[in-house]
Amino acid sequence: MKRNGKDNRDSRHDVSNDFVRMLSDDWQENGKAALERVRETDPRGYCELVAKIVPKEMLLASDKTPRPDEPQTSRDIANMLLLSAGITEPDDEDRAKALEAYDEMNVRLDEIAAEKGLH
Repeated sequence: MKRNGKDNRDSRHDVSNDFVRMLSDDWQENGKAALERVRETDPRGYCELVAKIVPKEMLLASDKTPRPDEPQTSRDIANMLLLSAGITEPDDEDRAKALEAYDEMNVRLDEIAAEKGLH
């Protein structure tokens, strides 16, 4: 079915686009104040809103944003570990061994946490 040279799907698409545009404009103008009111009057609702809107991956990633002084790569981790042992000029074999030891340590730490009922 066509209306004014457009089919209904295009009209629905236009209405949807208009709605999203208006919602965006309203959010830009009032969103911060609305969030503050919800946070103050309904903290549980505020948390539920965050959980529904913000993808879990983003929340996890923001928790893990590295600081500038933290190692960024496995090579950095290996170099840091080796430096703490006094090895200032490691080669690739040293780094591989350091990362293997690091992995073993993390497995053991997970086992200790599991013994305490934390995992």
